[in-house]
Amino acid sequence: MRALNPAQLSAVRASEPAVLVLAGAGTGKTRVIVERIIWLIVSENVPPNRILAVTFTNKAADEMKTRIYNELSNKEVFPWVGTFHSFGLHFLRRYTPFIPNLREGFVVFDEDDQVSLMKRVFKENPILSEQFLPREAVKIINGFKQRIISPKDLPEFRNNVDLITLWDSYHKYLRDANAVDFDDLISLPVVLLEENNSIKERLRNFYLEILVDEYQDTNHAQFRLLQALKGERNRIFVVGDEDQCIYSWRGSELDNILNFERHFDGAKIYRLEQNYRSTKNILISANNLVSHNRFRIGKKLWTENEPGEKISFYWADSDVDEAEWVINDILKHNYPLNCVAILFRTNNQSRPFEESLLKRNIPYVFIGGIKFYARKEVKDLLAYLRIVSNEEDDDAVRRVINVPHRDIGQATLQKIEEYAKLRNSHLMKVMREIEYDHTFNARARQAIVNFIRLIDEIKLHSIQSDIGEVVKFIVDKTGYWDYVKSISHKEGYEKDKIVMEFISVCDQNKKHYNSVTEFLQSFSLMTDIDLKEVPSRAIQLLTCHSTKGLEFDYVYLTGMEEGLLPYLEDEEFIDLNNPKEIEEERRLCYVAMTRARKRLVITGASKRQIFGRTLNTRQISRFIFEMGFDKLEVLRVPSARSPYEEDIKEDFVECEKREVDDSPKYKMGTRVWHAKFGYGIVLNTEGKGDKMKARVKFDSGRTAVLMVSMAPMEIVERRKN
Repeated sequence: MRALNPAQLSAVRASEPAVLVLAGAGTGKTRVIVERIIWLIVSENVPPNRILAVTFTNKAADEMKTRIYNELSNKEVFPWVGTFHSFGLHFLRRYTPFIPNLREGFVVFDEDDQVSLMKRVFKENPILSEQFLPREAVKIINGFKQRIISPKDLPEFRNNVDLITLWDSYHKYLRDANAVDFDDLISLPVVLLEENNSIKERLRNFYLEILVDEYQDTNHAQFRLLQALKGERNRIFVVGDEDQCIYSWRGSELDNILNFERHFDGAKIYRLEQNYRSTKNILISANNLVSHNRFRIGKKLWTENEPGEKISFYWADSDVDEAEWVINDILKHNYPLNCVAILFRTNNQSRPFEESLLKRNIPYVFIGGIKFYARKEVKDLLAYLRIVSNEEDDDAVRRVINVPHRDIGQATLQKIEEYAKLRNSHLMKVMREIEYDHTFNARARQAIVNFIRLIDEIKLHSIQSDIGEVVKFIVDKTGYWDYVKSISHKEGYEKDKIVMEFISVCDQNKKHYNSVTEFLQSFSLMTDIDLKEVPSRAIQLLTCHSTKGLEFDYVYLTGMEEGLLPYLEDEEFIDLNNPKEIEEERRLCYVAMTRARKRLVITGASKRQIFGRTLNTRQISRFIFEMGFDKLEVLRVPSARSPYEEDIKEDFVECEKREVDDSPKYKMGTRVWHAKFGYGIVLNTEGKGDKMKARVKFDSGRTAVLMVSMAPMEIVERRKN
């Protein structure tokens, strides 16, 4: 406590029933929330187990736990510290009997599991595949759940037969698998708390102190959960920064933090503005940039650090030249590689940097590539565990019934599926009855019997062994080890190392779980960031969104162009006339800038290849001028001037010149098909040629404004059934 600055100390000791600590980048917010918990226990005599602290990543939760543990003398009783979703899982485990259609031992489906389930829905209801794509359908379902509503609750969707069928069929499959999805972990507890006053009051009386980290990232469901937990006799203490709210695309709501004082009675705001991370020059430009946003509470970061180097700005002729210059600049300054980060707005911008680094044999890691937990090898082994935990999990059975190969081909599986459907049963139950069923040939019968015996052996082993030993048993008993080694040899990729890493993760966590079911439920909440260790000698490549919560000595923020930052190239057109949308892009740029400790370099290029198109007339981002062009060390500029150099408040950005004379003509009532959103009707258009925007109402109920020259959309006649 002695090392806290006056603003931090005031926040830690706040006595109001609701407190918002408005903590700017690098101001020590994690320390404040940790010191608050310790102060409550040591000075206010709050029983540790009656403190609830939630955040967004397991990594952040583990860091908080470690700091608290090191400070407390009595380590036997501990506060509940974890993510929103781990709290939701904890809640559902405890109150399973109160949740309709949920049974003990339920499993948690991740996004890939949801997509797989959705494909089954489409197979049973082929007409849905004309209206939705599987991953887009999952997003639609998740969107409703984050609002804690169903399509049936909204008048505009009640008569949408396809959407209602999608919703009902999806949830039928979930029920049959005794599964919940990620958003259920929040929405189901909220529904129960709002409907059951007894449980709600019990929790309100038990948790005397509720603390929330990264409050600006909360979505509607998480906000409702906090409202349900906050009563008249307990307190809520949240830490957040409205200027770092950058996840609206996945449901976070800026209004939650902006309206905190309205949402909670007796609320008070405390500001943390002293930055301990960046130099004065970096903060001056970052403050200038974000001050252009109107939707903010307001604060101004300052630091006692040295002024440091000016922010450097370099404009390259092309994206390839940009990458070459950045890598050369890193080498010229001889920076320690693990202290360097190269940031970009979209994943596809990494290609020229990766090529340049590979050419020079410079080690790097791309944070945000193929996720470890999404790799086939991990999903296969998890599928075996899922069957052991829950034989009703048909998706898991389908995944590994013939992996490794065991003479159960597609025709046999289809026959098993038909039997299961006729008997309204699950695949494993049907297969247990097939040994003496002579409608299957002898070879298929024996293969099915062997698979059943294998599962039973794994089950028996799981009763006697920890999770690490169970996974090793699966790998050995199924022949999976030889299977991945043979694939590795053919594909030239060491897939066996993925298996070894997964076993290592299981071994590291074996003490935390008493059963396979408990492991699976908790494992579903893990993300790659929980595994990620900073390489000892490698440059880090990552998107601006992925850099949240990180910091580096030397940051290269690339692609600072109109159309990239702020973003305009995606088919989901960001309406730059909409101040809320442009403000989120500005916040994203602010977050990227404030990752830098010592030096920040910003780059862009006149020519860039995006999604197979070469765009030749790129312009400097308006954000460069908003942060103060005169305060930058300008190393190279384009020959053409940016319109934002003259008027940085201009509301609309001219999109890239592109030949569209022979493009289809869109007008009101035109029937279209979009690669992501499916079928829809054009409501109206605006602009001409390559500047034309179309407002489209899709059959899913979604409405989007799209840049016609860039959207993967075509005029169609709807297929007749």
